[in-house]
Amino acid sequence: MANEFADTFDITHTLLWDQSFQSWAQLGVSLQPSAKLYGADGELLAEWLGPFDKEDVLELIDGNQVSAAAGADATVERFCRYADRFSRAQSDAGAYPTASDDQRQRILDDLRYAANALAQTAPGELAVLSEQLAAAVRAHSQVLLDADLPPDPSTAGGYDDSAAALDSAIGASIAALNETCDVMLQLHATP
Repeated sequence: MANEFADTFDITHTLLWDQSFQSWAQLGVSLQPSAKLYGADGELLAEWLGPFDKEDVLELIDGNQVSAAAGADATVERFCRYADRFSRAQSDAGAYPTASDDQRQRILDDLRYAANALAQTAPGELAVLSEQLAAAVRAHSQVLLDADLPPDPSTAGGYDDSAAALDSAIGASIAALNETCDVMLQLHATP
């Protein structure tokens, strides 16, 4: 795949393909599309989740970086956008029992995306809580997926344990997310 990509786009620098995705894990990447821009000294200059503006990259390369304080504010702002998205996904999850299979899949996708984005964009002091929340959402979603998205999620094997673990992770995150982002997560609000 990497060779095809390099040929298609006439790339002459070395490309590496890590089929195991271990390199992603080491870099803290859990979603696509993601991008990280490193300086010549190996310092992380910026990172994006989702599309990014070419002009932003060029400004960073030219050395017109925002101050460290502004960068930290931008990190928290981005994190809070995903906290809000997770909260909205929880609200939307109330429709899970009466939704079609496609809609139930979409509800789980939204929850997983928002939780993974939280973990990937978390400021240092919230990184552990955010990753625990994302892991619990992924595990709970997998229980429902393995049971073919039942309308009554409690019929899925392993549901009680995964729901309890998810509620525990949400409970541990409520105060920190409310304080940092003014977003209130809800216990028992996911399918």
